[in-house]
Amino acid sequence: MVTDHLGRKVSVPDHPKRIVSLAPSLTEVLFALGAGDHVVGVTNYCDYPAEAGTRQKIGDMINPNLELVAALHPDLVLITKEGNRRETLNAIEHLNIPIFAVETSRLDDISRMFRDVGRAIGAKSNGDNLAAAMDQRVARVQHSVAGRPIKKVLMLIWLQPMVTVGHGTFLSDMLDRAGAISIADGESQPWPKLSIEEIVRSDPEYIVVTRSPGFAPTREELLRTPGWKELNAVKQDHIVYLPDAAQRPGPRIADMLETLARALHPGAFQQ
Repeated sequence: MVTDHLGRKVSVPDHPKRIVSLAPSLTEVLFALGAGDHVVGVTNYCDYPAEAGTRQKIGDMINPNLELVAALHPDLVLITKEGNRRETLNAIEHLNIPIFAVETSRLDDISRMFRDVGRAIGAKSNGDNLAAAMDQRVARVQHSVAGRPIKKVLMLIWLQPMVTVGHGTFLSDMLDRAGAISIADGESQPWPKLSIEEIVRSDPEYIVVTRSPGFAPTREELLRTPGWKELNAVKQDHIVYLPDAAQRPGPRIADMLETLARALHPGAFQQ
């Protein structure tokens, strides 16, 4: 019996042999924990590591095909609080399939997820090691940028409409630990939409573009956006591109944090 991140008591079989993942980040976690051979179902967007692409696809995160999930006879399903719907959790629970929910609204939550998923699947040591390694890397980055001026950043999630990072997400936490703050940090929405006028008024020092499936704008595309050339960050070519791993709260997030911090504070990493 384990407790998930929603406070639910979940009865999980010892060392589950058939696991379904309902998020790309969770798929990466399972493979990183050495449980890739037990993953039988993944979402359409689970493409890392490459081996994940050979597993049965069960649809997207919002509307997975529950008939396909049930047909795989999983003894454990993993789901995220942020990326999946509570209705999906309830439906799978109704099928009497053990389902374990995780929360990843901060980097500390991601570390906790490594430990707790590791315990749930019988890979406690691997989960603890993965969490400890991430915690150490995050601490090193924070130490490197400590005392340096906080950079004001537009982190771009989507272009039309312009969607950025508000407060209370793992990306806003990543910005904070990289010595930066989102220009929309004061917004109550986690993923606020901003007009170009609002962005120009905020005058970000850096623009961070987080690529994802279906969203990989080039610099030329950005420059064609009305008002974009008015931004000082564009004039100074302070545009940072991060791969889609930045939008996945999983094992590669420490890499993304370090890449971001090095781009925003290059002087902090020269020694």
